[in-house]
Amino acid sequence: MGEVVKMCGPAVQAKFLFFRTLMTRPAWPDEVDAFDSYRVPPYLMDMSHTIKHKSKLIGRVRRMKGQLEAVERALESEIGCADVLMLVASVKGAISGLTTELLEDHIRHHVVDPAHEKDPEKARGAADLIDVVRTYLK
Repeated sequence: MGEVVKMCGPAVQAKFLFFRTLMTRPAWPDEVDAFDSYRVPPYLMDMSHTIKHKSKLIGRVRRMKGQLEAVERALESEIGCADVLMLVASVKGAISGLTTELLEDHIRHHVVDPAHEKDPEKARGAADLIDVVRTYLK
């Protein structure tokens, strides 16, 4: 453990040890022995959909950050409440869009991908779930 981490509290040290353990784990499930297999969720073994689309997601987060900064500037300059509410509504829409995208990717990657599911009922159910998520979070 590094000197800087040793100077931190026990909570930071525990997080450091946890992440160091994750980084030194075997890359493939067949390299994991029976003792380790229950401690690491299987989705940590594969590349996550958030990693695959990292640059696109970070771009969305940066745009949201800019929108939040616009709200802050509007409040500091004491503009009208209707204008501030419009800015807040745009932030809410951006967050809902990001949440929808993450949930849809999660369903497709970790639950059922309707495009690749052989059982037509499961495929239809997954597609319906994705449609509900899109509708609910609009």
